[in-house]
Amino acid sequence: MMDQMDVYNHLPLYLQNMVCSLEGRRIQRKRYSKEFHIFLSDYRNRNEWSYDQLCEYRDERLRRMVKHCYESVEYYNKIFNESGVHYKNIKRLDDLKKIPILDKETVLQNYEQFIAKNISRRQMVTAHTSGTTGSGFVFYTLENALRKQWAVWWRYRMNLGITLDSYCAFFGGRSVVPVKQKKAPFSRINMPCKQEYFSTYHISDRNIEWYVQELNRKQYPWIHGYPSAISLIADYILEKGRKLDYQVRFVTTGAENLLQPQKEKIRRAFGVYPYNHYGMSEGVANFSENLSKQMKVDEDFAAVEFCRIPDTGETEVVGTSLNNFAMPL
Repeated sequence: MMDQMDVYNHLPLYLQNMVCSLEGRRIQRKRYSKEFHIFLSDYRNRNEWSYDQLCEYRDERLRRMVKHCYESVEYYNKIFNESGVHYKNIKRLDDLKKIPILDKETVLQNYEQFIAKNISRRQMVTAHTSGTTGSGFVFYTLENALRKQWAVWWRYRMNLGITLDSYCAFFGGRSVVPVKQKKAPFSRINMPCKQEYFSTYHISDRNIEWYVQELNRKQYPWIHGYPSAISLIADYILEKGRKLDYQVRFVTTGAENLLQPQKEKIRRAFGVYPYNHYGMSEGVANFSENLSKQMKVDEDFAAVEFCRIPDTGETEVVGTSLNNFAMPL
């Protein structure tokens, strides 16, 4: 029996594009609702806030989340009681050091204990991580938490000058082009989101010229996606002494670390500085690079700590969600 992707892969090209656009319309209606625009306006207004104001706002929301966790989430209730830490003593970011850091294995072993008792399962939606740093992880969240996440991501983009109606060449990880396909086009169109989704799986010595030609043909002002994929296109342009027939206005990257050699190649090939963004599907941390080329923690989105690892002297990012009341992590 064929699953949905098997059916999709056997459709003719025009129907695959239609399916991508229909899915784009569904995502657009769900993600970019009236509520999203309210959240986006709130986030943009906080652009003008001082660091102290942002931290005060973050800590107020942290106290609300900790109270919810103690009262409605079995695992955290147990942790607070066993550790002897009263939840009311978690008043600001630095106080989170009083409770143990959570890892994915602990969540998987106690999965049901992390789901809030005071929220109906009907209100919850499932989400998942990409698995970039390991195996993927499925968790519960709320639609308003997802909209807040997209709002903070769009604040970062709009701060760079990208608008909601900007056309985008997207190099992501979804297999919208059948893996067995040997001939171009190696992309599919999502018309509602003004996006052409380029397959990263088909980038090869034999196919890469088509990608450059397609960018020249469509002249997308904004290129976004995995730095590993975009840098492959940049490598080819530089090695062949090529250049695009138009001026790209924005290059943004996400989902992976943007390495310095990749950044320099992308800048030389496309003629613009590539801005980096660090976000997590779980919504526990978010960093955005600004026009001054500084990577800043989005303090009004999540509670982010930088913790020293004793054995190595390295620093790890530890994040706490301020929005996902369904399954707080």
